[in-house]
Amino acid sequence: MSCGWVPYREFDTVLIVDFGGQYTHLIARRVRELGVYSEIVNYLNFDRSVVEEVRPRVIILSGGPSSVYEENAPRVDPWILDLGIPVLGICYGHQLLASMVGGRVERGVGEYGRTRIRIVGRDPIFDGWSDEEYVWMSHSDYVAWLPEGRAKVLAISLDTGYIAAFRLVDRPVYGVQFHPEVAHTPRGRKLLENLVIKIGGAKPRWRVENLVDAIVQEIRSKVGEREKVLCAVSGGIDSTVTALLVKKAVGDRLVAVFVNHGLLREGEVEEVLSTLRKLGIEPIYIDA
Repeated sequence: MSCGWVPYREFDTVLIVDFGGQYTHLIARRVRELGVYSEIVNYLNFDRSVVEEVRPRVIILSGGPSSVYEENAPRVDPWILDLGIPVLGICYGHQLLASMVGGRVERGVGEYGRTRIRIVGRDPIFDGWSDEEYVWMSHSDYVAWLPEGRAKVLAISLDTGYIAAFRLVDRPVYGVQFHPEVAHTPRGRKLLENLVIKIGGAKPRWRVENLVDAIVQEIRSKVGEREKVLCAVSGGIDSTVTALLVKKAVGDRLVAVFVNHGLLREGEVEEVLSTLRKLGIEPIYIDA
């Protein structure tokens, strides 16, 4: 998936398969807030080689705008169920897992916004949850039926009776119709913590500082001791962060260049120069 230093080779990782959900990056953020590294992969690029490379502790299937019963709906192969690691499907991922084990997904009345659910089957993923909790829903399709003996219902929606959560009876494969990653699901963080750390066994050692140190070391390893590094800066976040990382790596051998192309707002040149100087970067300023 990547070259050079990559965090998943050093830190326990959660792999998130993206089906085009609006909250996919929020899922990744919530996992990292637990101190565990997360990596997103588009479902089209998800295969055995990715799993073998990343060696994830947990796999999460995101939500998405599709319906599982549509022709050419996005899917993953059934071998994901036999990996022996926890899998969680959220919203579309929940429906996809249900269909993969022989369940039935149908169009329903839809649930949108704050919804109350009842826990009907206790499981470690719901440790710390009360018997009834509010969650955030955003779906039209729902899991109408699950095969007895293959899957166990863990929670239902009080208003509709829809299946809000389930798991396979013989392995840690879960589906939740609601979105645990959003703030409107108050116990959502606890559910993700239960899944990733308690069930998945991931060690919470990831910090963003780990990434900064690793990038700085990689820059140093690629730049010769007497070489200089030319870095164009615009004042935006990307180029400023890049310049700061290079500065940390090579010190005064950084040659930063800031070009005024005439399209900046009034006072923006002075603001950019001031910000860079506060960070210890003295750019070459060119008024073009």
